[in-house]
Amino acid sequence: MNPFVMFLQAQSTVLNTCLFFVTIAYIFRYFKSWLIFKICISFGVFIFLVCSTKYLPHTVAHYYEKKFLPLNKNVIQKISGKTYIHVLGSGYAPNDNIPALSQLGIIAMGRMAESIRLYNLLDTAIIITSGKSVGKGFKSQAQILKQAIVDLGIDSNKIEVLNTPSNTQEEAFCLKKLYGSLIQVIVVTDALHMPRAIKTFQNAGFAAPIAAPVNFRAATSFTFFSWLPSAENLLLSDKILHEYLGSIKSFF
Repeated sequence: MNPFVMFLQAQSTVLNTCLFFVTIAYIFRYFKSWLIFKICISFGVFIFLVCSTKYLPHTVAHYYEKKFLPLNKNVIQKISGKTYIHVLGSGYAPNDNIPALSQLGIIAMGRMAESIRLYNLLDTAIIITSGKSVGKGFKSQAQILKQAIVDLGIDSNKIEVLNTPSNTQEEAFCLKKLYGSLIQVIVVTDALHMPRAIKTFQNAGFAAPIAAPVNFRAATSFTFFSWLPSAENLLLSDKILHEYLGSIKSFF
């Protein structure tokens, strides 16, 4: 992978982009290039306003999220044979003094809940948790997620962990290395991330990965107050930017 693209994906946020244009603007202001100064300031303000209000981020999010629908009960019950439910990692906050469930973020909890729902509706299923440790001496996210699922009543023998992956591509190839690419796999991740995740699993050799999207974010309606900026809209814009750059990264 291209290290520059990986760095760009990690650091690219709406606020950082706006700050970049403001910085460039004041550099040109120092050299009395007033036209470029005004263009950069205007562009930074424009990006902030467009990304912090509801219309653009939610419209783009809806475009991604409508590509895969949630798995309803009737569809799930038509799935036969041994199935691997792969819960993609999403970050955690390790702390041995609190239960495993409390160490998971809300995104991870949404994915975990969906994996349990699917497991309970399938006759033969194995849950796969994945995600590396945040540092030496800490349990991996895969281990914490497994413990949380066990605490909610699932047999620990029905859960396998992938302790090393740090991104979706590594998760797909690690699963392939462990079980091969001919297995039937259900991919559980956010609806916004699902198109890229499914493409990644297909590129890894899985012929027909099944999408189980969760954590839908796109609004279904707009009001007059949708014009007002909010941190929630900025965060959604950051997620969209992350997915876009992740798609670019897959080409390197």
